[in-house]
Amino acid sequence: MTFHGERAFWYAQRLSFPRLVGTPGERQAAAAVIETFTTLGYEVTEQPFPITRTPWGWMRVALTVSLVCLIGARLTVARFPLIAAALCVLVLCGLPVVERLWRSLARRGGSATEPALHSSNIIARRPGARPAPLSLTLYLMAHYDSKSQTISLPTRIVLMVTAGLGSVVFAATCLAAALSPAVVTDSPWLLAVATVPWALSIAGLLVLLAARTENRSPGGLDNAGSVGVLLALAEALREVEFREIDVVFVSTGAEELGLLGAYALVRQWKAQVDRSRAWVLNLDGVGVEGALRVTEGARLLVRPRSRYAALIRRIADRDGIPLRDFPILPGLLLDHIPFSADGLPATSLIGVSARATHIHTERDTTDLISPAGLGEAGRLVEGVMQELEGSGFRGQGSGKT
Repeated sequence: MTFHGERAFWYAQRLSFPRLVGTPGERQAAAAVIETFTTLGYEVTEQPFPITRTPWGWMRVALTVSLVCLIGARLTVARFPLIAAALCVLVLCGLPVVERLWRSLARRGGSATEPALHSSNIIARRPGARPAPLSLTLYLMAHYDSKSQTISLPTRIVLMVTAGLGSVVFAATCLAAALSPAVVTDSPWLLAVATVPWALSIAGLLVLLAARTENRSPGGLDNAGSVGVLLALAEALREVEFREIDVVFVSTGAEELGLLGAYALVRQWKAQVDRSRAWVLNLDGVGVEGALRVTEGARLLVRPRSRYAALIRRIADRDGIPLRDFPILPGLLLDHIPFSADGLPATSLIGVSARATHIHTERDTTDLISPAGLGEAGRLVEGVMQELEGSGFRGQGSGKT
């Protein structure tokens, strides 16, 4: 089994065109992925799912409520500082609450509403009988859809963090004024200083509220490169016989619409997948040399601690592949999250670099990635699979290290 970054780059170039969910580009990308897996000799299943709701309406409500609360806090801080502090706390709670609500709705799936859109997940298995008993089934995953927005992904994350930090600073000032009213009367400069992060929060929320989703991004870095790695791995593995593990390739749809493809799989796999013998390894945004990061879990700011993450670190260190841990940040959505939230071990290998500033823009082309960068990701996954096979590494849940 030998991974070639050049092959992954070739596959990525074939998929690098705008492919927003519901557009002809998305169907063209799905057809190309299906055709490739089929040509390589895999048994391919396309699992369609309806899209009756997206998270953007909920997010706009949360952003609007946050704006109202922050404006209300500034107007009431002088006379009712405790109320002002409470309004700031509501801003901090609003987006996480909406995110949890969205996860709950997405896990339940469709509603009685007529589907506005459809997408599909693509699953490719090696033909023939599976080895039994299996130590582990490894689901290698990467989403094939793309989108553009009027602000890039890193900018969105920065604006959300700025809004949160500004709310914390202003809430602390309001609380100080409530505990000691002289703070405002004797030190008017303090309120003036606290108004600066408040104003930055307002500005950030307004920009986020004005953001629009479009179909202009070729999605080279996000996520044609990762799908290219998936297809190149499938090509390299087609003649390899595993005895301890089964490798299943999954290319999800509608990741850019709130991870809807991954949530559809969670519902479908509920009674089909043995969680003690399964692991989801998701690839997203890989392809930049020296930029690989490992992340997992469904909670914000938690670093990866599972035995699977430890395995990835060990292989990267052994093979001289640069790798760092990375937490889940506000506004960062990855396909492993629905599986982690449902209790199935899941990890993401992602790319974090200055080039990520072009994600969700027209500049996200395959010029941002390279065969060498894709080769690092592919060799790392290849090494992990070889270790899983050679050591008889058993699943048995996520397991803390």
